[in-house]
Amino acid sequence: MKQAVVLGCLLLLSAGVAAAQSNEALDEILAAPEATYGQAAYLLLVGDGRIEEDSSYAQAVSVLEQQLGALVQRAAGDALTLGEFALLVQVYHELPRGLLGSLVSAPRYAVRDLRYLRVVQGRSYPNMRLSGERMLRITGRVLAWQEGVL
Repeated sequence: MKQAVVLGCLLLLSAGVAAAQSNEALDEILAAPEATYGQAAYLLLVGDGRIEEDSSYAQAVSVLEQQLGALVQRAAGDALTLGEFALLVQVYHELPRGLLGSLVSAPRYAVRDLRYLRVVQGRSYPNMRLSGERMLRITGRVLAWQEGVL
């Protein structure tokens, strides 16, 4: 019961942050069994207001790569792993890193660091496929952690 309440709160937090985002894009991301690199870039950038909500996923990838460099070697429509998304989130939001994570920008260490911060929960392997719903939950937890709620 407690987990259902926490999940509901996190989804409401994610929905509140994403209120300015295109409803169609959010519905598409939530329904995606496998999140794409373009969806992840869109979610990160629209949430910060760095791109317009009517931007395409390819435009979001282009802007994200200009800002962060090519951390992930994927096209906008390619599926993203949990480790790759963790690395993008960690670098984009400038989250703290552990010793190995500060030496090497690698998905493996990003997942470990986000597990330590309780941003990534449950089964989590760097090469796991990432659903759109889980990507939104992680994003909500990152925002909660930054605000000191988590």
